[in-house]
Formats: sequence, structure tokens, C-alpha cells
Amino acid sequence: MNGWLRLCDEMRGAPAVSVIIPTYQRASLVGNAVRSVLSQSYTDLEVIVVDDGSTDETSGVLSRFGDSIRVVRQSNQGLSAARNAGIKASVGRYVAFLDDDDEWMPDRLKVQVALLEADEQIGLAFADMDAYDETDRFLGHWFAYHTPPPLLSVETLFLYNYIPALTVIVRRPVLDDVGWFDTGLDSCEDYDLWLRIIARHTVYKCDERLARYRQSATGMSRDTTRMLFGLVRVKEMALERNPGVRRLPLKLLDRHCFQAFDQLAQYLATHGDADQAAEVAQRQCRLRQLCAESF
Repeated sequence: MNGWLRLCDEMRGAPAVSVIIPTYQRASLVGNAVRSVLSQSYTDLEVIVVDDGSTDETSGVLSRFGDSIRVVRQSNQGLSAARNAGIKASVGRYVAFLDDDDEWMPDRLKVQVALLEADEQIGLAFADMDAYDETDRFLGHWFAYHTPPPLLSVETLFLYNYIPALTVIVRRPVLDDVGWFDTGLDSCEDYDLWLRIIARHTVYKCDERLARYRQSATGMSRDTTRMLFGLVRVKEMALERNPGVRRLPLKLLDRHCFQAFDQLAQYLATHGDADQAAEVAQRQCRLRQLCAESF
């Protein structure tokens, strides 16, 4: 019996969807995230909250949900390790992700599970979402500003990460095929995983707005230096893995890849880290040569 059939046998009788919610020091928000999952119109699911070493009131908040959720506790290891711990504990044939400060629309899982069950070729599905600031002021929807191209491929996704993690649902065998989140990345770990998935599996875009994203002034996405370090590493690994990406026009590579190397090197140089700035510049030169040799 091959691995796929064995996994299907193991999952018979298990919830169809495993929802993974990593949390750290978000006692004031994580309850809303959990409630948005428990309020789904689709109910064949399990909720796994991974408490990544919180020292605030997170434990007490989660205890109020009783047996309706499963809590995995660990020392603080970061977002990738927390999501991986949730995946490890999961039993569903589909895995969906939600961050502790975001929420889902009530039909999120109903819509996306139907897509996956209608087409077994789809490995991962994602959707549009509404964005709000910390005062609940509506900022717009994701696809209005980050419109995915008609053709989704590793090359087009390399240019920009169009996929919001809180709207992703993925088949568990797909995760096992490409590997889980890279714990060596401090940021952009989701982008890295989507690039690995789309290189081997079909990714489907759903135009419905199925989630509610909270833009936080203190969130990781506002830590520019950390994001740049993660982004250049993710781009670097994607270029090394994918010959088709290396053959993209230099104009696109400059705008959507090498510009990030320039920004990071400049930041490091202006903040007194000349050695690391030079190392980033050397990595960029090596990648440019690798791209040139691909033609």
C-alpha cells in the first residue's frame, strides 16, 4: 500500500479539517480567533491552538473553550515551530491556518473544502480577505491591492507573495510531500512554503473574501529589517531550486528580488554592519551569475 492510501486509511473517522492557530502573548485577541473558527458553518473540524510559551493570560483564555479545542503548549520557539507543532498534532486530511489576531468569515471552510473535494488536483487553495486596523477601521480587501495574476505558477508567485496565510487550506499529503515550515526563517516562512508547494502542486485562488486580517502596528510585518532578512533568504532559496525562476527577465528579477538585497545591504551599511552588508552584496552577485548561466 502506498503512502497516500495508508494516510487515507489512518484518517478515516478523523475530522476533515485541522485548524492550526499559533499564539504568543495575545490573550486579548486569541479568543476572537478561536470563536471565529468554532462559529464556522462547516463543522467537521478540529481546532489546535499552539501556545508558544505565552506568559500573559493566554492559558486562562484558552481554558474557557474546554474540550472544543486542543491546546499544545511549548517553550517559545517562534511561528514556524509553533505551526509545525500544530501540524504534527493534527489528524485532518486538510490543514488550515489562522493567526491569533485574525478571524475567519463564517463560510470560510465551507467554501474552500467544497473546492478541494470537487477537484482532487488542487493542492492548496487561498482566498481574498478584508483588512482592518487596530481600531477596526476598514482598510480595503487584499486582492484590490495585491491582485494575483491569471496564471499562478512558481514564477509568478516568486515575483510577489499573493497568498495570505490566514486564507490557506492545504491537503495534508501536500505538506508531507514538500516539507513543513522552515524553522530557520524568522520571517516569510509562509512565503517559502507556498513557493515549495506551487512548484509541485496546483494552487487555486478563490475570489471570495473569507477572512478578516488585523493590521497591527506592532506585528511582525512592520519589522522591516527582519522581513528583509527573511525575504532575501526565501528569494535566494527559490532561485536556487527553480531554473524557470532564474530565467525570468532581469528587469523583473531586479524589481522583485535583487532590490530587496540592495535595501538590506544599504540598511546594514548605514547601521554600522559593513561586513554583513558586504556578505549580502556578495550573495546577490552570486545569484545574478547563477541567473545569467541559466540562459
